[in-house]
Amino acid sequence: MARKIKSKPNIQPLKLENRFLISTPLGDIVFINHIYMSIRVTIERHDMVTNLMSLEMDWLSTYKAQMDCLTKIMTLQGIDERQMIFK
Repeated sequence: MARKIKSKPNIQPLKLENRFLISTPLGDIVFINHIYMSIRVTIERHDMVTNLMSLEMDWLSTYKAQMDCLTKIMTLQGIDERQMIFK
């Protein structure tokens, strides 16, 4: 996971023709109509270029999210302390 993504004031988002509706695993709905193209992200001193969407991601930390991008598995811990695994 990225420890820090540096934002720069001169980076402007690209407005999308159509907005995307994204449903989170907990049922929240987020509408996206902008994307940041070709953004450099540094993780543990390794630079990568990716496209980013601005999402309200506080729910990830609230539910102790763990994401394994290789296996495409996300684990969340619910309010009742049970683990939820999404594949």
